[in-house]
Amino acid sequence: MKKLNNKGITTIEVIICFILVVTITTSMFATVSSFNQKRIIEQYKEEIYTYKNLLTKEIQDDFIKIGVTTAEYKTNVSGSKTIHSVNCVMKDGSKRQLIIIQQFSKSEYHPSGSASVNDYYMIKYGATNNFVDISVNPLPESGDIIEYPIPELGSFKDDDTGKIVQDFSINNVSVSISPDNVLNIYIGFYHPELTTRYGIQVICPINYVSTGRDSGSRFNLYTASGIVPDTPTPPTPTPFSFSTATWAQIAAATPEQLQAAMAAGETKDVNMGSLGTHKVRIANLSTPSECNGSGYSKTACGKVIEFADIITTHNMNSPNSTEGGWPATSMRTYVSNDIYNALPNDLKNVIINTTVVSGHAQNGTTNFTSTDKLYLLSPKEVWKRDNYDSSANATRQLDYYQNKGVTTSNYSAAIKQRSGSNATWWLRSAYSGSTISFNDVSSNGNWHAYSSSMSSGVSPAFRIG
Repeated sequence: MKKLNNKGITTIEVIICFILVVTITTSMFATVSSFNQKRIIEQYKEEIYTYKNLLTKEIQDDFIKIGVTTAEYKTNVSGSKTIHSVNCVMKDGSKRQLIIIQQFSKSEYHPSGSASVNDYYMIKYGATNNFVDISVNPLPESGDIIEYPIPELGSFKDDDTGKIVQDFSINNVSVSISPDNVLNIYIGFYHPELTTRYGIQVICPINYVSTGRDSGSRFNLYTASGIVPDTPTPPTPTPFSFSTATWAQIAAATPEQLQAAMAAGETKDVNMGSLGTHKVRIANLSTPSECNGSGYSKTACGKVIEFADIITTHNMNSPNSTEGGWPATSMRTYVSNDIYNALPNDLKNVIINTTVVSGHAQNGTTNFTSTDKLYLLSPKEVWKRDNYDSSANATRQLDYYQNKGVTTSNYSAAIKQRSGSNATWWLRSAYSGSTISFNDVSSNGNWHAYSSSMSSGVSPAFRIG
């Protein structure tokens, strides 16, 4: 048998051992980090569920067990701060008031917020002798109205403003009273690390007289003489209309309501001030499993709204260049600032950040990833094929274009107009067969590539939640 030498461990063996230790340690660290991140997210979800269930029960118990005779909704907007108030007179003569406060600091979450204030969110609810006047600053205290601060699920100091930004926010509030006297309250929450949307929803008939024998009925409200025996007749829900609903109502709408609106081809007018009034449509509602994949663009996932016409024209890049792709273009700057800032505040309040993957040009090797409120579409999202787009595998065709059967041989449904005439409109991915061009939709709806310094139509999309 050959004897082992006694020279000790060689330098190469030391290096190999070191590499193995580093590899194992790195792998274990990544595993532990991933597990810890999942644990934190589950903890966040538990806190949110506990909070929303507690507050929903407090409000719903009063509204259903006592009953609402009248309800009035008021808002007070002052800069980046909005106060919502629902004032209810109950069937026993008492009063209940729900107050929701949103104060947005300027940040990546809320670009239209104020650079001089911290994020602040608060919900107050309870009995009161006199309704709090929400136009008074600061708000006066009243009766047994209790503060319900939203859970603190992370915060950071913005580098530009130095103000505190909360990761968990009250993103949208929708309150409506239908013609058939049904009060619908929705308070929507947002956290960037949670893919699921959470919210508080309370639905209650106003001045509804139950004729049910079951004292435990969900709509069993009371009259002065007690419960009137008979069979209850629930109120008829008001049909959902995309064209007339508020943006908060659209963000809170069910997939079935939005699907019907998309199938009917409904559009909604958006007043953009000096840029005119333009139409938007529902472009996508589905979220297939690939949307959750790493490195996948979220631009065709979830509730996507796109402009159905062309807002204006602009070049893709002032220098005739594709360097840096979509994130480095003058078009992205123009869309993120001029176009976004022209949108009404109620719409901006429901637009969420979107991970955008875009393709490189002929001289590139890596796709680009950015986070945007507004973005342009890609060739795959319109025609279901790559069309010289290196990022095609990182996205999918939007539901709207898929339902219309849009391809590069059937493309009339991709036509958009500017001032009543068919026109070309930009896409975000660089043309991979050139060093100076970006993809574009021609005036007949087919695929086209255009030199980046040329002017073409601006027709962005965005996601809501």
